[in-house]
Amino acid sequence: MPGEPQIPFAQKLGFSGNSLATGFYCADPEPFQAIYEKRKTTTPSNKILYIGRYLDVKGVRELWEAFMELSDEFPEWELHCVGTGELWDSRAIHPKIIHHGFKQPHELESHLVDAACFVMPSKKEPWGVVLHEMAIAGLPLLASQQVGAASQFLEHGKNGASFDLSAIAEALQSFLRKDETRIQNESYASHQLGMKHTPAGWSHTLLSLIQA
Repeated sequence: MPGEPQIPFAQKLGFSGNSLATGFYCADPEPFQAIYEKRKTTTPSNKILYIGRYLDVKGVRELWEAFMELSDEFPEWELHCVGTGELWDSRAIHPKIIHHGFKQPHELESHLVDAACFVMPSKKEPWGVVLHEMAIAGLPLLASQQVGAASQFLEHGKNGASFDLSAIAEALQSFLRKDETRIQNESYASHQLGMKHTPAGWSHTLLSLIQA
């Protein structure tokens, strides 16, 4: 299974003990490790990053509304959104919200290298491998409590914050008040957490299951 949130379901199917293992469905670390190396010599910009579909279940409308609510207090900050979907035509139009549309994976580097943090405000997200990718890349993370991958790659107060969607504005406000040193420390912590799960590690786990 990907992580701890999936264990109760597996147990209901009759699996237990040594027949259970986590670490499946992990990110490919290589491209994001390269981005992390570049981020170590790059000063974070005043840029919050969202990557995902423009769907109601992704909580993107709540993100737009919260950011616009805080924009006057933090006029130097921008929200950059990468993706498309059924909410595209009704996307928030604001001078500090930049919509980039759909991007191929190889086109994301320029958005990741100087982003101050990554936000994932989903209303329902059983896992969300993109959170793992962003952790490896060294982005501080803001994720709703409905994001399954946050159980593995987000430690509240260490590399970002987990929040109830109804309190997304407060979570954003808290992050925007952090200084550069705190953001850089959270970047390092994210990378360390992200590298705990790799394809090589899962291969070892899978072989152990087979041998057992």
